[in-house]
Amino acid sequence: MDIETARKLHSHEEQEREKGNFVEALKLAAEAKVAYLEVGAKDKFAEVLASESLIFRHLFDRTGKREYLISAKMAVQTSVELAKELGDETAMAIPVFNLAKIFELMGDNANAIKSYREAVEWLAKAPPAAHNRPAVVNDFSLHLAVAELRGGDQTARERALKAINLLETDQVEIPFTRDVWASGGYMKLAEIVNATNKAEAMEYLDKAKKIIDVNPELVLRKEQWQKLAEKLK
Repeated sequence: MDIETARKLHSHEEQEREKGNFVEALKLAAEAKVAYLEVGAKDKFAEVLASESLIFRHLFDRTGKREYLISAKMAVQTSVELAKELGDETAMAIPVFNLAKIFELMGDNANAIKSYREAVEWLAKAPPAAHNRPAVVNDFSLHLAVAELRGGDQTARERALKAINLLETDQVEIPFTRDVWASGGYMKLAEIVNATNKAEAMEYLDKAKKIIDVNPELVLRKEQWQKLAEKLK
């Protein structure tokens, strides 16, 4: 086993996850963890755990079964702990970012904001090599701004829209990740403002749909959009 094989397994896992093939993604995640440890890549092992938590989050979103949400939380908390044990600051940003997502999903917005801010700080201070690019910075900033808006900070709306715009116009980032992140940002904004401004919510929802419709790879995002559109009717 070598590092490139481990990376391919990890990449394949992420692809299957975004296609909605969650059982296959979990199998690949297990293989990637074993492969990374065989070559001593403990930081990447922690990253796969964070990725596993995303799979469980999606399973929770699809089924509503709380066991998946608890599994997601446990996986990402383990990821954060392992990253801390490594003593490598570049291993911190991604696990902490995914922990923030779990807090957000569980309705703990105060801890979500705290963790998003910590993740943004780690990304600026010690960016992991595989994630050291503008689109990742903008995605982190977008999540933080959305959480702050949800917490009542109306100034965060412009920060969120700025981050989305930077993602949409990014010509360097892989189209798949760029479109997933930008469409997700619009969907979050739609959900937040729906109670107070239905027209604005529908505008954000429409912008998300336009991104999704031009990229056939966004299978899971399309499913999520349809669910949200039904919810916001």
